[in-house]
Amino acid sequence: MLIEKELEQRIKAEIETLAALAEYQIVLSRDCDTIKGERKDATGVVAITAGYRQHDAFSLSPISMPVTISIVTRIEQDRTSAKHEAAVEAVSDWLSACHKDGERMTANLSCGKFFAGELRCDGGSGFVFDSDAGVFRETISVTIRGSEIFTA
Repeated sequence: MLIEKELEQRIKAEIETLAALAEYQIVLSRDCDTIKGERKDATGVVAITAGYRQHDAFSLSPISMPVTISIVTRIEQDRTSAKHEAAVEAVSDWLSACHKDGERMTANLSCGKFFAGELRCDGGSGFVFDSDAGVFRETISVTIRGSEIFTA
C-alpha cells in the first residue's frame, strides 16, 4: 500500500478517538469510500490529506510527508462556533501529545513501509468564517518525517 495512503489511515484512527470529533465525518484524500457522499447528519467534516513524500537528499535519506488536516463545521449545526473550536483544540492537543510522547507518535503513525520519527507543526489557515458556504473552516499543516522501510 502507498505510504501516503496508509499514513492517512493511521491519522484517521487517531482522530477518531477524539471525543470532540465524534459528530464529524472523517474523510481521506486517498480513500474513495470515505468521499463518496457527505453525511448530512454530521456536524462537519475533517479531511486528511497526505502529500507525496519528499526525500531530504539525493541518496537514501529520511523522507518528509506534508499532511493537511482540514476541519469544516456547518453553521446550522454550530451557530456560535463552539463545536468547531472544540474540534480544532482536540486536534491541536493531539498534535501536542505527539510532540510530548514521541514514542507513542512513532508507534501510532508508523506503518508497513514507513517509520515515523518526527512531527512538525507547520502552521495553518487560521479561523475562517465562510458565509457563502455556511461553514467555519480551519486548516492545520504538519510534516511527518521518518525513514522509508525496505522489505526486499
